Amino acid sequence: MPNKFIAVLLLFTISLAACAQGASQTEAPVVDKVLQVTPAITDAPASTPLIPQSGGAFSDQESPRSPLDEIEGEDEMIRGAVFVDSQEILLLESFPVQVTLEVSGNLPTPCHMLRAEVSEPDSENNIYVELYSLSEPGVVCVQVLQPFETSIPLGSYSAGGYSVYLNGEKVSEFSI
Repeated sequence: MPNKFIAVLLLFTISLAACAQGASQTEAPVVDKVLQVTPAITDAPASTPLIPQSGGAFSDQESPRSPLDEIEGEDEMIRGAVFVDSQEILLLESFPVQVTLEVSGNLPTPCHMLRAEVSEPDSENNIYVELYSLSEPGVVCVQVLQPFETSIPLGSYSAGGYSVYLNGEKVSEFSI
């Protein structure tokens, strides 16, 4: 009887040790591959990172383009609306003082690019900013709003009071 007891105890100990080894192997996850996602369609070399522009399109440039920059072929593009959620005038502490218009909102689709035009102050010191979107004709695009945030440099001005209008509506006034 003691031999049976020792044999059962030995068998129990071996199976317990085998279970303990199996449990320790499954506790720690093993990661041996890193998944790298590459855009399916791009003109940029594979080593160049794609950065979303302020207008929703992708660029291989290191920084987003300014909405004041002309877009290649914009004469053939379709002009569209932008949906402005908020706007704010910032006076930067520099000499001369630089004025910036911060705008956030949505473009009609991710295929639209943000474009802005800033006028010189008129005789009544009104500054008009026109903000719109451009898209290529015939391009099929997902129909979802594309959020944007942009900073539009208005420039520096001589001493006086100024009013800023965005797409025909008065945004703010400032004095220098």
